[in-house]
Amino acid sequence: DRQFEPGAREDARRLLTEAGLSLPERLVVYAPTWRGESFYDPADTSGEIADALAAIGRGLPEGWGAVAKVHQVVHHAAVSSGSLRTQLVPNGVPSNLLLAAADMLITDYSSIFMDFLPLGRPLGFYLPDRSEYQSTRGLYVDPSELPGPIATSAEELSGAVAELTQTAHARKSDEWAKDRARWAERFAPFEDGDVTRRVVDVVFRNKDSARAVDLSHDGREKILVHLGTLKPNGITTSALNLLSNIDYERFDVSAFYLYSSKPERVRGAAAIHPRARHLPWVGGMNGSKFAHAKRDRLQRNGLSSSVPPEQMPLADLFDDEWRRCFGDAEFDYVVDFSGYGPLWDFILLQGKAKSRSIWLHNDMFADARREVHGEQHLFEKLHSVFSTYRLFDNLVSVSEELARVNSENLTAYAPPSSFTYAHNTMDHRRVLEMANRSPGTGTDLSLNPEEAANPWRWRSNLPGETTFVTIGRLSTEKNHERLIRAFADIHEQHPNTRLVIIGTGPLADFLADLVAGLGLTQNVELAGFQANPYQALAGSDCFVLSSDHEGQPMVILEALTLGVPVITTDFSSSGSALPDGNGLIVPRSVAGVAEGMRTFLADQVPRKTFDPERYNQEAMREFYSAIGAEPRRD
Repeated sequence: DRQFEPGAREDARRLLTEAGLSLPERLVVYAPTWRGESFYDPADTSGEIADALAAIGRGLPEGWGAVAKVHQVVHHAAVSSGSLRTQLVPNGVPSNLLLAAADMLITDYSSIFMDFLPLGRPLGFYLPDRSEYQSTRGLYVDPSELPGPIATSAEELSGAVAELTQTAHARKSDEWAKDRARWAERFAPFEDGDVTRRVVDVVFRNKDSARAVDLSHDGREKILVHLGTLKPNGITTSALNLLSNIDYERFDVSAFYLYSSKPERVRGAAAIHPRARHLPWVGGMNGSKFAHAKRDRLQRNGLSSSVPPEQMPLADLFDDEWRRCFGDAEFDYVVDFSGYGPLWDFILLQGKAKSRSIWLHNDMFADARREVHGEQHLFEKLHSVFSTYRLFDNLVSVSEELARVNSENLTAYAPPSSFTYAHNTMDHRRVLEMANRSPGTGTDLSLNPEEAANPWRWRSNLPGETTFVTIGRLSTEKNHERLIRAFADIHEQHPNTRLVIIGTGPLADFLADLVAGLGLTQNVELAGFQANPYQALAGSDCFVLSSDHEGQPMVILEALTLGVPVITTDFSSSGSALPDGNGLIVPRSVAGVAEGMRTFLADQVPRKTFDPERYNQEAMREFYSAIGAEPRRD
């Protein structure tokens, strides 16, 4: 509200004069944002700012002058360079007070123009590096929509400033005024100089206001869903699909996840449903080094079964972390959808909730013993997670059969009554959309810099050729070696076949050597990770899953959605992973997988229409039941 206050203009001019700036009668403020690749290491653009001020000056009539208000992170560099001298606004002059003294604002991509809009004064934009800035930092709106003239060179900047100040251009200036008024109505409709008083009245004086909405209780039940790290894997995909299918008219949903600036994690966060609230875990926990040493030990060893819930070790430390993350927020349902990190469970067991649920995405006992390069990397972590199971109300597997397996294998950690199930949902609309994207339309499968080095692109089948495809992490439980050896048998008898393997992981080099050793380099394509695997899936003839164990492989449902026949090995939950009447389950052996592929080539793999809409409706009913939510009364 400062720019609206009586006397604010005089206060600002006094501060600027005291700082050594020589002020004209009418003042233009040039306020560009910072440049460079990092906010913490911005580029020194003092020279460019000085050039822009000179261009602005050339377009100003007598009695006008210009000063520069630079972003606070580059102010020190601007002072040190000396190129701006008496035209640099001190960092200590608040921007909103400065705007009160501004008769015109020239900026670039900075949001400062939003604060200036309600004043109704002339506004222009200087975008000399538009292409570079847009490619590195991105823009919220297309510059052509901005409410003022746009300049991309010093000459154009001088002309734009002259246009906004000279009465000869009053007609055009009136058009810009209309644009500014429209933007102000859209983005700052309540900025009238009285906002602070209204906020104080509502928050501190408990006064009613037509503009105040009580969000603490809007009638919806509250769900907190922990998503984990958002690594690009099956659990993240299932979590994002769940958030896309929740009934947001009934539930207020908060998504809790580990923040990361890695591109693939940023893409994961961006894919969270827009109606879900983001609560990223940022920073470190409080507590002494001694407390964190005990925490590390607890995460390795887990909770002792003899310790009652109310005496959980380090409860104060985890309770403090709950408060750091969520304050005094209360949730009806707390869900650890990730299910693989003991630290998160210790935190999520704090706070108030009607019920707490943890997801079991696999045969967890077998997963804990999974070996990669001869080591059981998940053994300690998962056994620590197992030790928290007795403190959760619901242990939710992703299929009915998997719930039975986990209940039998983990009976030492929780009573059988705690085990239930809810099938994962799927985002079938996205699958269909991605599958229909065609080459040459800006829809390359390589959608990020990490994939740029991967030359693989999908190609359609050659005449008479049959393509088998699989999608999954290149790790031991997926057993791609079995699939490759089975394909070798098939290819020897049916040379017009090929195998495409999409995914990356710790066994990538081993599998590449295996393919080369079997002489299949021209027939087996190791495509690596692909952000959009669905074009290849839709263009293949048959999907094959050769895993030793799985939870609920969503890729099976994605294949069926695209009308692709499915062959899968017989793991513990394979029966419930395949909808009735679809696909073929084969023994977990090279011979079994090879026989399944022969069955497909003989056109004998069962297939019928799969209805993803109906499937999702039933899966969501299972989800609500699994977390303890009452069935909706329509």
